[in-house]
Amino acid sequence: MYKQRRHALATLLPENSIALFFSGKAPYKVGDEKYPFSVDRSFYYLSGLDKENMILAIIRTQGKIKEQLFLEHYDEEQAKWVGGKLLPEEAADISEIEEIFWLEEAMDMLGLQISRFFDHESCVDIYADFTRQEAYQADSEAHRFTRELLRQYPNISILWFDTPGYCSPEQSQRMIDTIQKYRPGCLINDRVGNGLGDFITPEQTVSGGLDPDPWESCITIGSSWGY
Repeated sequence: MYKQRRHALATLLPENSIALFFSGKAPYKVGDEKYPFSVDRSFYYLSGLDKENMILAIIRTQGKIKEQLFLEHYDEEQAKWVGGKLLPEEAADISEIEEIFWLEEAMDMLGLQISRFFDHESCVDIYADFTRQEAYQADSEAHRFTRELLRQYPNISILWFDTPGYCSPEQSQRMIDTIQKYRPGCLINDRVGNGLGDFITPEQTVSGGLDPDPWESCITIGSSWGY
């Protein structure tokens, strides 16, 4: 089931692109005590895994699709106190993902693949979920990881993400400035907010050339955004 879901998504990705999904982290409550963890729903929908600190990468290049999962090391001593992490073979059984690596390898592994597979290309598209539900919500793993990816590998050409409609013009501009700092000329969708961005993203409709602005339609298989 999860493998079929990933394949359906991958077929919609353009050539020379990477889609990143993060399981998320439980925030700290007091000291070393954490709130209960709730997995990112997009990550779970595509993998069936509900543990924190994981990254799923779906890569499309040269007509082929690669799937990679990055997860934390299993620490037997730590497991006595906070519970065990998933073992690679357990994650593979649930998700049907064959290529599994340790979390700390993610940046180097993805960077190597950007260099190897996309070196002959003028640009690479990166897709990640940058949604914030509150204007002053802290950066997510998607923000931090993608910012570092932009810094280290500057041939990324498009960033596609969501932000809340009520973020301030200053916050929208700050995000644009951050992206342009590391990747001048990178295209940014209108969901950066406040009428900014390089192209519009109408939902559940196709412009059909009626809109004078550059556009990319955002359409689901069903009639809603729920899983």
